[in-house]
Amino acid sequence: WMYHSDLIGGVIGRLAGVKNIHWGIRHSNLDPNVDSKSIILIAKLCAKLSKFIPRKIVSCSEVGAKYHVSIGYDESKMVVIPNGYDFSKFKFSLSARQRFRKEWNVSEDCFVFGLVARWNPQKNHKGLLEAVALLNDEPKSICVLAGFNLDEWNEELEAVITKLGIGKKVVLLGQVENVPGLMSALDLHILPSISGEGFPNVVAEAMACETLNLVSDTGDAALLVNDYGWVLKTLEAANIAKNIEIIREERNKICWGNKKINAKVRVVRDFSIEVMVIRYLKHWCLP
Repeated sequence: WMYHSDLIGGVIGRLAGVKNIHWGIRHSNLDPNVDSKSIILIAKLCAKLSKFIPRKIVSCSEVGAKYHVSIGYDESKMVVIPNGYDFSKFKFSLSARQRFRKEWNVSEDCFVFGLVARWNPQKNHKGLLEAVALLNDEPKSICVLAGFNLDEWNEELEAVITKLGIGKKVVLLGQVENVPGLMSALDLHILPSISGEGFPNVVAEAMACETLNLVSDTGDAALLVNDYGWVLKTLEAANIAKNIEIIREERNKICWGNKKINAKVRVVRDFSIEVMVIRYLKHWCLP
């Protein structure tokens, strides 16, 4: 999340006589229940030093910028530059969709939703799994989980799935190299994070692959999906399940296809890697 790098690199840079120092912030907020005491302390120290060390402070999210200003970061130096993406790689693939679904032994009629994220309390996998347990069985649905430690070797995860009795409704993939292909196979990507999101890459990547998102209102997730997805008002399992069921019913409506295309148009227009680079160069190259 850059706090350690900002502090160490910034101090060394200043001691070496470098004036054109830029800090990066990749975090939306700090939560004592989730973040370590050392990270919080270093962030607060950076806030005090932000008036003296960096020329600019670049946050990847609007929410992150506002939060860090609230804890003492120099507002006059704060700049927001959203992440950018290589859209030659992130795009819909029909062949990948068919291949993944064949591996999962599900037809096109099955509503497939999932979460692509490492196993971490902030990502709220447990809340999503509790929602899976509450879903109506018709029409058929499965939940796909992909990311570091999202496999059968994760005993804590397996215990949650067993306790909820949802083993037949969940597919564990672990780390996946072909993320665009996986996104293409999903009908809905869900990011039910509790906190900590800045500008969530996985949401933009899903949109680029024409996969719609249901997100929690953390970081810039809601800003990113705009009108082309859904935002959870609360993170109770019952509310997540209710939203999934409502969205599942919308899949067969004409507006579904339009929404998918508009989601892709939004990220391609506003968040290409070329646009991001131009924004960074504008600030890095200041005299």
